[in-house]
Amino acid sequence: MSHLKHSIQLSTNCLRPVRNHAAVIQGTGIDDHHCPFLSRKRRPTKCHFVHLLILLLLSACLGQTNDQQCIKENITAEKFRLSTGDYARLESPPFRNRDREDAVVQYFFEACPQVQLQRINKYSGHNIICRMPGREKKRIIVAAHFDRIGAGRGVADNWSGIVLMSKLITELSKHNLHFTWEVIAFGAEEFELLGSKAYIKNVLREQGASDILAMINVDTVGLDTVKIDSRSDEQLKCLTASLASELGLKLDIVSLPTITGDWEPFRRHGIPVLSIHSLDRRSLNIVHNRKDSIRAISMERLEDAWSLLLNLQRNLDQETIRLSN
Repeated sequence: MSHLKHSIQLSTNCLRPVRNHAAVIQGTGIDDHHCPFLSRKRRPTKCHFVHLLILLLLSACLGQTNDQQCIKENITAEKFRLSTGDYARLESPPFRNRDREDAVVQYFFEACPQVQLQRINKYSGHNIICRMPGREKKRIIVAAHFDRIGAGRGVADNWSGIVLMSKLITELSKHNLHFTWEVIAFGAEEFELLGSKAYIKNVLREQGASDILAMINVDTVGLDTVKIDSRSDEQLKCLTASLASELGLKLDIVSLPTITGDWEPFRRHGIPVLSIHSLDRRSLNIVHNRKDSIRAISMERLEDAWSLLLNLQRNLDQETIRLSN
């Protein structure tokens, strides 16, 4: 999970940088010093207008549109468990990023017929890509980064996601797939998303991104209840919420503007994204330090994330599901 160095949600002559959307809505983002036209007599009327404009801008920025059709029909859901082998992998992640990359390659080769190593740059190692061909060439990407920073073992951030990726590959190998699925372990996420940026750059250079239907990013799960980033695609958020309801799982849609991830380069190029994690403002102090160990993980919450992820995959692979891309 990457932290943005600066967070500026809106930029106009009358707005200061703010920490969150709530601050803007409450009016603390209005700077009278930079709005000399707001005289004392006319300020209430002008401020009401500016607040309304801000709310409209926020709605557009967050993608809160009502005209998108929500996927609710023909969904199926069941709970799935993780194995003792999955937990064993979670308990002992390598510390060095080079060793983590080697471990992921080994995990992927266990069930994937086509593993590719994509060079990020001279210093940052590789992305590890497993392609599972389907009847259609259109593809859905599921990804998690494997690198870590800080003094902790990087269990939550993000060996938890890697364990689910290796498990997903095993499940995909058991079925005839409608769409092509790519499971990717990105490197250098903690270093300004270098891995996912390199992947997108390569896609655009070679064939374009028109065949990518969606990108699901799994980053730091098992700390708390499953959460969806509010900047995720509306259609995918709705499907995820419907599945969580069917499974009886608590699902929160949260806004953490200072947090980004490997989904961001895909979203920037118009690809529908879904960001799955377990972070809130309280649990942010666990990542990137010694607290990020196996003791921070709730196995029950990790299994909830796994159940939701596998149900998403199975429902999205149905021929009846039609994504907006």
